[in-house]
Amino acid sequence: MTYDSLMLRRMVAEINELAGARVQRVFPTSRQEIVLELALRAPLPQIVINVSADAGRVHRDDGREPAPGADTPLADVLRRHLRGATMLSARQVQFDRVLCLDFANAEGMGPGARRTLVAEIMGRLSNLLLLDERDFILECSRHVTTRVNRVRESLPGEAYAAVPDFGKLDPTTATAAALAARWPAEPALLTVWVRQTLQGASDVLLAVLLDRLGLPDDATTAALAEGTGPAQLLSALQALIAAAEQPGPAHVGRRGRQRAVAYPVALPHGWEVLGKEGSLSAACRSLAHRAAEAAELRQLRERLAGVLRAALEKARRRENERAAALAKAERADEWRRRGEIILAHVWALQPGQSELVAEDWESGAEVTIPLDPRQTPQEQAQEQFRRYKKLQRVRERVPALLAQARSERQELEDLLDQVAEGELRDLRLVEEEMTGRGLLKAPRRRPTAKADYRSTETPEGYAVLYGRSALENAAVLRAARPDDLWLHVQGCPGGHVVIRTNNRPDEVPQSVLMEAARLAARQSRRRRDTVVEVDVTLVKYLQHMRHAPPGHVVYREFKTLLVKP
Repeated sequence: MTYDSLMLRRMVAEINELAGARVQRVFPTSRQEIVLELALRAPLPQIVINVSADAGRVHRDDGREPAPGADTPLADVLRRHLRGATMLSARQVQFDRVLCLDFANAEGMGPGARRTLVAEIMGRLSNLLLLDERDFILECSRHVTTRVNRVRESLPGEAYAAVPDFGKLDPTTATAAALAARWPAEPALLTVWVRQTLQGASDVLLAVLLDRLGLPDDATTAALAEGTGPAQLLSALQALIAAAEQPGPAHVGRRGRQRAVAYPVALPHGWEVLGKEGSLSAACRSLAHRAAEAAELRQLRERLAGVLRAALEKARRRENERAAALAKAERADEWRRRGEIILAHVWALQPGQSELVAEDWESGAEVTIPLDPRQTPQEQAQEQFRRYKKLQRVRERVPALLAQARSERQELEDLLDQVAEGELRDLRLVEEEMTGRGLLKAPRRRPTAKADYRSTETPEGYAVLYGRSALENAAVLRAARPDDLWLHVQGCPGGHVVIRTNNRPDEVPQSVLMEAARLAARQSRRRRDTVVEVDVTLVKYLQHMRHAPPGHVVYREFKTLLVKP
């Protein structure tokens, strides 16, 4: 999540609305996120401070709870010093991404017992530190030694060293004369010069600033009026900062494929607008929730896909083995004929003979049968008949097992397809189904995903129910009525679709049937085919398979529609 100095400017104003409130709870929600809950009004306001490298931020929230196993030494120290303390104010250090929260009555020792919580939101260098009255570090989230950072170390018991400004000017206090003294003699790229000269010049801030000045992204310092350029630039930047300090909505948008940002001022022209929130805290909370969902989706997809690929490989091997066994069993009659030929030529066989060359009276061809010199002709014939009977049993039993293996393989492929393209809700249902199949171990306290069917309505007013996973398909079947129409892609795993007919299936228009058939095709693995066959029948003709996975049925008396997904 992008979090720059201008966002922190607005956040300071939002947090200062809580000044004077007492800290009721301090708890972590992750190893890098601390929540301060204030006793003010219900719902109790909370200040969320995250110092992770890719999601560092500070914003207001409510309703958060501690995460089990997330306790850290810093959380323990914060609880001891800040619980019951009064938050005096929030302030930004110059125009940097450093927030200071000042507290009185630390450890319940009265107004003079002061503490300062410093949040440095600086990417991979982010840190959260608690300071005493003398600005000595009591504890911090990252212990930084001089071996890691030669400029400043951050360790408990050491004096706090402020983040260096590297000679950059604070735009809130800088003057046009100071900027003019650093103005380049030769034209330079404006964004590069501002970044090297002023604090807090993030990519988003620079894009907004150039947009307000009416300049392109590649503008140089020569694009500003000669002599008045520094004053014009500083005036636009300070106006931008002043606008950010005022309470108001936050704008959510993004540029191209970049991450979405929540900003306290209007975003530049040409950016994709994703919405507007009532406050910057609400926008940050929304983006953080989206990012957490995206991370959960990515992790869940990788985990489920890995398990399914392994299971699919085993299912394919099992199917191939059964197909090979069946192909071998198709030659069972050859062993029977060999036994019969041996018995028919017993009179001609000599002791120790290693092969028999004779005519196969069924095919008329000459065959060569290997013989074991250690066995009698009768024993040789019995061995051929034994192999014949064994292959006969295989030929009788393996077709059903092969069909079962093929069905399992298709179901796993369908699940893998759902995992590749599904949303978080879909993946949770797939996880539930995989747990039921024994592909995943059920955790001790596993939250059960609520499986329900999805629905839509056609322009003609017909309700259409459909599912994407086996559990949703089962929910569709439970909700279906006997005279409703049921549609499914022919010979392929996929979603079930049901048209509510209000007990008049013969009156359903062809346009509704075709739209529902297209929906069924889109819920199947054949969604990218040019033409798909979709079977349609009444729900009363469906037969539930005993001991079958959820959503599995067989059907009869159907007709087939050809549709383009």
